[in-house]
Amino acid sequence: MKRFLALLLCLSMLVAVLVSCNDEQTPNEPNSSTQSSLNNNNKDDENNNGNDDNKVTNTKYDYDLKEYITLPNYQEHRVEIELDYVQQLIDSYILEKAVKSKKTICMQGDVVNVSYIGYRLDENNEILYEDGKPVIFNESESYGVYLGAGLSIKEFERGIVGMQIGEIKEIFATFPNDYFQSDLAGETVIFEIILNDIFEAPVYNNTFVSTYFSEYDNTVDFEDSLKRGLALDSIIKYLKDNATVISYPEKEYNQKFADLEEIAEMYEAQTGISFDSYLLSTYGQTREEYIKAEMKSEMIYYAIAQAQALEVTPQMIANEKASLLTYYKDYYMTNGGLDEAKATEAAKAFVESLGADYIYKAVIDSLVEDILPRLVQIKEKAKTYTSITEVLAERAGLTEGDSIGDLCPSFEIEIFDENGSLGTTIDPSKNIGKYTVLNFWGTWCVPCKNELPYFDRVATEYKDILTVYAVHSAQGYKDASEYVLENYKDSDMVFLKDYYFDPNDEYSGEVYYTALGGGTGYPYTVILDEKGIIIYQHTGALRYDALVAVLVELGIVTAE
Repeated sequence: MKRFLALLLCLSMLVAVLVSCNDEQTPNEPNSSTQSSLNNNNKDDENNNGNDDNKVTNTKYDYDLKEYITLPNYQEHRVEIELDYVQQLIDSYILEKAVKSKKTICMQGDVVNVSYIGYRLDENNEILYEDGKPVIFNESESYGVYLGAGLSIKEFERGIVGMQIGEIKEIFATFPNDYFQSDLAGETVIFEIILNDIFEAPVYNNTFVSTYFSEYDNTVDFEDSLKRGLALDSIIKYLKDNATVISYPEKEYNQKFADLEEIAEMYEAQTGISFDSYLLSTYGQTREEYIKAEMKSEMIYYAIAQAQALEVTPQMIANEKASLLTYYKDYYMTNGGLDEAKATEAAKAFVESLGADYIYKAVIDSLVEDILPRLVQIKEKAKTYTSITEVLAERAGLTEGDSIGDLCPSFEIEIFDENGSLGTTIDPSKNIGKYTVLNFWGTWCVPCKNELPYFDRVATEYKDILTVYAVHSAQGYKDASEYVLENYKDSDMVFLKDYYFDPNDEYSGEVYYTALGGGTGYPYTVILDEKGIIIYQHTGALRYDALVAVLVELGIVTAE
């Protein structure tokens, strides 16, 4: 293939190629190799190598670029890195790497897949209808949500917590006033949601980083790379917005125009779609505007390289080639179905077809992108929230135990369903983001039954702050089904069932009651903080006033 056409491995790569030529390295791809651009002259490698072993001859923009472009004083530019956004990037990686869970009820800290339909509301907060049909502003058959990370609308996330797989739920949510879609900014809507699957979020730590981002072995270096990426984005935007093009070099302009012409011919022949229409719909640019925008970006890079006296060495060229060979070998193996030997040959032929100028520009891009964040003033804006990712990481470093200050042991426990019989399971220790009250009781225990209405009242009055789990003793639990159904069918409490160490020995003791420090009698109450740490234990009955006083003392609720 001629020149840049060699970049088109297949037509399906065209869009990726066009996007990469306009987008610089993003913080979502730390240290990714600089990829395609619409500007490659197909020169042989020997044309790029001079007699000096430490230099490589440049054949592109190889003149004083001060005559063609004026750069702003970028070294005086100040960049502010929002640590909230850095955390959101980390959270987005956690969402991507979550693994399928066996759980059937989701909790904060889980990643879920949902389907949803978003409905607009009328002035009465009812679904708006036009021509007899509900007005839908958006819908999705598959949407991932990391519960507690704040990547989605707050009410949307919170409303999903506690749903069971297959459950359908309507959730009111209000879009932020600065929402990017202006017609929805500040608007309250209804989402009809179906929970499809539940996934376990991995713990964010050094192991996570080294597993999924092999170029880093710890979270500090990984986060520094994200910050550098964000800083680079800000600098590049500043340069593009403030650099002034005096004129466009004729040699590069003509070459780029010819390259784009060849791409257009191939695109139109294989798709039957006007390439100019594609550029307008995708980038809002004509060919001339597109070429000039790209040339401006290139001249900025080359001008900075000249100003900073950055030199490209043969070793840099060799390293870039090696990186490209690895990248495209993996591409051919993964997407082309080739074995390693054939994929290696195909990658070698493809990289050679890119030409010397392509390799040279890739190195220049890397050099400039590496040095720019060091030349500007960078300030970090403090985080304003604690992400569920951070909470899960902190929990992973704590020791489980049965005393105050310990992390509550993790356990799966059965739930009494709406019919009073045992249904699915849940892990109350992971009720992250809300306080957790675990009340161990039994129908055979009169003080237990007497205090249960007080816990029920607290569960209702403070349901936005805490969750009350009523854990029935393994003894007599069959009678409990009928009792719960008769007295607490519509309760805000969640009824659970403890079980024996040995199901054949009813006197061997209840697992969770014992694991949380119980042993001297029923009722027994344990309270966990928002991270699942034990902060209160009490044996004996608690009346309503006493229970509320405990919550006030612990700082969970305020005194009235």
